Amino acid sequence: MMNKKEILNIVTSLEREFDKNAMNSLFSGNGELGCGQFRNIARECAGAECVEEIVLMFDYTVAKADGISWNKFYTKNKTFGKLIKEKMDAIISGSATDEEKLKNLELFFGYMYWQSRIWASKAPKSGNSGGKNNRQGNGRYNQNSGNNRPNNLRNNGSGGRNRNGH
Repeated sequence: MMNKKEILNIVTSLEREFDKNAMNSLFSGNGELGCGQFRNIARECAGAECVEEIVLMFDYTVAKADGISWNKFYTKNKTFGKLIKEKMDAIISGSATDEEKLKNLELFFGYMYWQSRIWASKAPKSGNSGGKNNRQGNGRYNQNSGNNRPNNLRNNGSGGRNRNGH
């Protein structure tokens, strides 16, 4: 049975295995790999019935990346997806029951979310990422109005009334 400290050690050891330039590029905010992907996988672990479900879903996630994010960056001749899969395999083999495996994978991906946020904060930003926190040019905010409220909250010239005059 693995404990939380062992799982945390797996997560923190990734930084030593990963090429710094690739790490910075992967988490620079240019859309390559979003930190939230780890949180989503952790949620899937919490709702899965068996570990094979998570393995299949992860393999699908990596396969659909096709040359980007999970498949693009290498560390010691491995893609980031392959490196994470090896860590998953270590957690699975170090856990006895499916319930324990799923719980440990949930912890792993939750810790990966935290760690990826740290990596992202250290990575040089690559300009306009178009992310949800970017208020310029994403269609939700009007740059020219000098008003940073979303379009649906902006006064439309009707004195605050809707189309029906209310």
